[in-house]
Amino acid sequence: MSLSDAVTALAGIFGREGHDLGHLSLREVPPDSEVASSGALEVYLDSLELREHPVIGGVLALSLAGRDDLHTFQEDRAVIAVNGVPQRSTDWPTTWVVVATRGEEAVVVDTATTACAVRGSVGRVVLPLADSLEDYLRAVVAVMRIELAHDMDVQDADFNVRDDVLAEIRDEVTAALGPQNAEGFLELHLG
Repeated sequence: MSLSDAVTALAGIFGREGHDLGHLSLREVPPDSEVASSGALEVYLDSLELREHPVIGGVLALSLAGRDDLHTFQEDRAVIAVNGVPQRSTDWPTTWVVVATRGEEAVVVDTATTACAVRGSVGRVVLPLADSLEDYLRAVVAVMRIELAHDMDVQDADFNVRDDVLAEIRDEVTAALGPQNAEGFLELHLG
């Protein structure tokens, strides 16, 4: 699967009969050859139209940032207020861009490389999520598909992911991301 395929898969599954909110649709997807020159984050942002504060529902509960929302998603992380004046945080790497949030937790793309490794920021703890934005999107889509296969009924009465579903998710996410990144992904999204 290529980055274009992963973006197309996300756009194709988003909505899930009202379980995802907002608007996410596919624009013309640039050829993968453009990834080398522009970086995966730019291809992702150029390929998707994100409006009305899109949220992937279900167990992921991810609020997604489109190009127009990126500045707000950086607040309190890359940009902090000092005496009411916005300033770049010296604690936040300049190559990190928050592309999604899950409550107070952030999904961060590292633009230091064209593949854009993905990290999870939970307070001051940083979790590895994926070696590339493409891999991260594949894992997200895999979880969304598993939820659909179970008619979105994946949690028990206490809102924990059922053991049988968790085993499926763990297998799919590990296949997409490798064991170390899968642990970070599962901790951030399901932990």
